[in-house]
Amino acid sequence: MILWLLILVAGDRSVCTAANVGVQAAFVKNNTIQDASEVAANVLRIVNYTNKKVRFGVSVGLPAGWITLGNRDRMIDLPAGDSVFIPVRAIPDRQAKGGTSYVLSAILRSEQDQQFAADNWYVTIKSHSDWRVNVPQRQIYFTNGSDSANFSVQISNQGNSDESIRLVFLPDRRIQLLDPVTKQPAALTITCDLPVGHDTVVRYAVRKVTEQRRSAGKKDLTAAADPNRESYPVQVLARSAGGTGNRSWSGNITFARVGNRVAQHLYSGNALPLTMEVNLFDVLTDGTTMSLDLYGSTNLRNNAFLTYRLQSVFITNYLNEQAFLGQNHYIGYFSNRYTVEAGEVNGWGRSLLTGRGLKASVKVRNETIGAIYVRGPGLFRNNPNSGYGLYHQHAKGPLTWSNYFTRNENRQLKLTTNAANTYASYKAAPGHQLGFGMGMSSERFRPDTAEGSFGAGYGFDANYSGTYGPYGFFANYNYGSSQYALYRGVRMFNTRLSWAISQDRNLSLNTQHFTQRPEYFVNGRIIDGPFLRNQRYELRYGIFMPKAMIAFRPLYQFDENPRIRVRTTGMGFDYNVRNNEAMRVSTNLFMGYGFAPTVGLDPFFLARAGVYARWNTTFLSLRYFYGPNQLQEQIRFISYRINPQSVFLTGSNDYWFGNGKFVLTTTGNLFYETFYKRLNTRIRPELFYFTNTGFRFSMYVSWVRNAQGSNPVLNEITGEETFEPVANADFNIGFGVKKQLGVPLPGPKYISTKVIVFRDMNGNRRQDGQEDGVENILVTIRPKRVEGGDTLSYSIVHGEDFITDKKGEVWYDNITPGIYYMRMSALVGQGDWFTGEEQEVVVRKGEPVYLPLNRGLRLNGSILVDRDKYSGGGEGTMDLSRIRITAIDSLGHTYTCLSERDGTFNLQLPMGKYTLTANEAALGDGFLFLRNKIELDLTRYVENYSVTFNVVERKRKVEIKRFGGSEKR
Repeated sequence: MILWLLILVAGDRSVCTAANVGVQAAFVKNNTIQDASEVAANVLRIVNYTNKKVRFGVSVGLPAGWITLGNRDRMIDLPAGDSVFIPVRAIPDRQAKGGTSYVLSAILRSEQDQQFAADNWYVTIKSHSDWRVNVPQRQIYFTNGSDSANFSVQISNQGNSDESIRLVFLPDRRIQLLDPVTKQPAALTITCDLPVGHDTVVRYAVRKVTEQRRSAGKKDLTAAADPNRESYPVQVLARSAGGTGNRSWSGNITFARVGNRVAQHLYSGNALPLTMEVNLFDVLTDGTTMSLDLYGSTNLRNNAFLTYRLQSVFITNYLNEQAFLGQNHYIGYFSNRYTVEAGEVNGWGRSLLTGRGLKASVKVRNETIGAIYVRGPGLFRNNPNSGYGLYHQHAKGPLTWSNYFTRNENRQLKLTTNAANTYASYKAAPGHQLGFGMGMSSERFRPDTAEGSFGAGYGFDANYSGTYGPYGFFANYNYGSSQYALYRGVRMFNTRLSWAISQDRNLSLNTQHFTQRPEYFVNGRIIDGPFLRNQRYELRYGIFMPKAMIAFRPLYQFDENPRIRVRTTGMGFDYNVRNNEAMRVSTNLFMGYGFAPTVGLDPFFLARAGVYARWNTTFLSLRYFYGPNQLQEQIRFISYRINPQSVFLTGSNDYWFGNGKFVLTTTGNLFYETFYKRLNTRIRPELFYFTNTGFRFSMYVSWVRNAQGSNPVLNEITGEETFEPVANADFNIGFGVKKQLGVPLPGPKYISTKVIVFRDMNGNRRQDGQEDGVENILVTIRPKRVEGGDTLSYSIVHGEDFITDKKGEVWYDNITPGIYYMRMSALVGQGDWFTGEEQEVVVRKGEPVYLPLNRGLRLNGSILVDRDKYSGGGEGTMDLSRIRITAIDSLGHTYTCLSERDGTFNLQLPMGKYTLTANEAALGDGFLFLRNKIELDLTRYVENYSVTFNVVERKRKVEIKRFGGSEKR
């Protein structure tokens, strides 16, 4: 104890005031910081500066709910000029709020109970942030053909400090979030303030946006989504907007539209999907061209994937055998362990190889090894270029390390290039990642009649990205020597620093420093490339509002090439419309001045503006440039003193008609610039027609006109005649046809099966005439995993979802006969009917599958309490309401209800075996359930069952006092 006191005194703060007089008291530590679960400990030092002994008591004033340890009533005798150290220990209230400094007071009082000295001790409770977000339903289905549904998000604060939590909802563009009461568009960003120990529920409604059929499927018909089987995700982001924590959470809610029919395979037999597309371009011109594209992809066993394509182009009406063989070929096989590719392939990551050849890799645990060999432009003939490469990657935990080696030989240029490099990335901590790479290259020129020459280069790069609370930082540096083949003579340093000032304010700084002094190795000679430099600094301040986003962007930029140096300074402005599903608009504006210091030209004004808008199926892009914005324009501006202007306009529209069988896609663009007075216009309407048999036919008409009214460059040349304006126009048409085929392969034929969900009135598990089908039942069907089968089949472990129609029917087409698991879930209430457990069903050709809903049993019950005769109340007066009754079946499923005031209750249960329990704690310690685990066998159909819980009141001890005699109990 003495040693402990000395240690505390070593950190003693002064107890002296301006004059050391009287009796003074001071805590050794004025401020302490701790958790609410720890005992607060301090030492009170008391000094008697008087010339006589003082007798006093010490009291400690505590916050509500706190408790002190030790004797609080002891009186202390302190001689003159002496001092005493008194340990003070307090147990904080478990509910003490974090981030709060609680004041404890030590009070000295005389024998007459008068206060004559005091001191304060400030105990700060550490904040512990522990808020949680729960989404009760992550998969929600639209029912009854409706386009709307409801969902909720639950937030609870289980920490010890008040929290302010910002919720951001990012819905799919095809749905809209609504207020569930007013049905008006709801805010997508809200802030919830949660006191300690409280929770809240945020409720929203969603509605599918009414829209015309999108044109995304017209270019790839096989990828067009089934309108009866769509999903609409809503991403939910939560982040601390106040308090002491900096926590975040994200989750997804998926709203699904599910039909009652789906095919497991595209075709009725084992087949390889193949899409054929034939297009004829520029008909009625001298350059008519036809292209034939064959491509496809399919999933194989064990998560493997196969993709393939062939393209042939016919550009002449003369016989060309090579055109029929195709100009572009590719086939690729990908699995969890192996990849094999043939045809037009590219090297891995930091590779210089591309061409026709072979590429393969294998993965063994954490290591991946690969090799590639290419020749070009032809594989067997006409291949002056060839090369090979090796690849290795180690990936384990936070470390990924990749190594590359390539060798490329160009026999036309008599040049051989070798390159070897390595790169590693490491996730140092959540939100922090480091990367470093380096490499070397060599080039050797070997002529037929000369000695030859050799050159070599090297390079490296490093990067880092990380976040620290509201701050984010990224930095990247690249260096390449003048002859390094991957980036010749490049020195580049990029940074980005961001600061999330608040939930709707953001500040960032982007910088770039780029220079290049390349050297090229041509015919054995070193040739210097042009020197280039770019420096850019941009500060961006963003403001986020519920309906729009605004950003201000001050900019400084320096550009240099062999002909000009230009400094540009100015201010940018962005405005984007947010949370408007009907229209999306994005605008930007920049205005500033350019200065070319080496040519003696005054600073010149320049500006550029852009508008990008989409409304349903119409898109528009408008860009306008005033002054010389690009380096080439600035060179012309310096030479001719002509201030250029230009405008670009692009638009498109998709118009669907004929019940979705036709779509007219019209695109057009316009370009005009003032230096050459050029005007280019183009319009191209294209009509698509979709047949019921899966064909897509198309026809387009294109009209292009180019005109030029001036050429200041020629006008400056002596002896040249004045430039005459010119114009030309071109008109052509084209046709196309597309169809997805199934190339038959050996294997079994598939079947289709019908599944019927109905209310089984008589319990025979067959649908009789009076037993109707049930709508809005979610049916999940998945095949039982079996080995064998056809080549291209693969197990759909997750199964397929269906929603029954008004007849209670769903159809599963093109499936393999066998055993399937089938499970039902009611999407709307079914009253006394239950869906039952997952079933194993044998599916055969021509035999429908019946899934019956079983009528529930009614379990009636009561709680009977036998009161003690000495209790305060009589029989029948006790409130037995809201006691939870729970039934648990043999599979662990629970069914619950609450009792009424008189103790009665009822449960609706499917047939089965149950354990019935009641919540004993609801009646307190004074009552005892004689039997609280009642085993019930409800497998025999009886409409009503009855059960009773018997409760007795514990015996009370009664003290009877006899007046005038001895006491007796």
